[in-house]
Amino acid sequence: DPNAAPLATAVSQAATPTQPPGQAVPPKQAPVKDDSALNILRMRYAKGEITKEQFDQMKKDLGEDAPAPSASQTAKVSPPARDDTFSTTPPSEEQLFPLVRDLLDKKAVSACFTGYNEPNLTQNARAIFGSFGESAEISIQSVKVLEVGTFKGYWPLKLRVMGSCFLKYRSDFAQYSPAFSQWRGRTLTTELGVEFDADVRKDDFGKLQMRMKE
Repeated sequence: DPNAAPLATAVSQAATPTQPPGQAVPPKQAPVKDDSALNILRMRYAKGEITKEQFDQMKKDLGEDAPAPSASQTAKVSPPARDDTFSTTPPSEEQLFPLVRDLLDKKAVSACFTGYNEPNLTQNARAIFGSFGESAEISIQSVKVLEVGTFKGYWPLKLRVMGSCFLKYRSDFAQYSPAFSQWRGRTLTTELGVEFDADVRKDDFGKLQMRMKE
């Protein structure tokens, strides 16, 4: 039929959108690929949460053909090296000095009367100072490590501490006990020489701590 060809052409042109003359046809855009799952998988691999075999298997499950991240992609920042020196080497006497000072400052009275032999003071010296003492201070000259035990997460130590004690009595001592008026307002200086066992460890912040064994 001579009219069939023009009719088919007209139908074809009606079915296909026409482009204005001189305007380029925009290229067909590929669908945007959501690779968030693959990114998450790569992050887990980089963090060491999964092995390469697990990564490859999960990648196949996701229908991805991307290779496993390279060494440079998965390079991890190494954590600071742990200081294990303390666990193999006991603290030095220099390190122990401030710990002993702080510890004995809290136990000054007890430390000063340990082995105390002031001839003019009765055997009730500690009780007397407990009632009429004003202050007790300690000056440490040396700290000596006598024994070091086996490391158990802490260091057990036996220490010898040498120094001086300064015991000050209240100025109104006499009015309460005239028999001991000789101690009124007096500061008694004696030698300090004590030995004790202590545990030394590091706290969560790496600071040394000392505890005296009773």
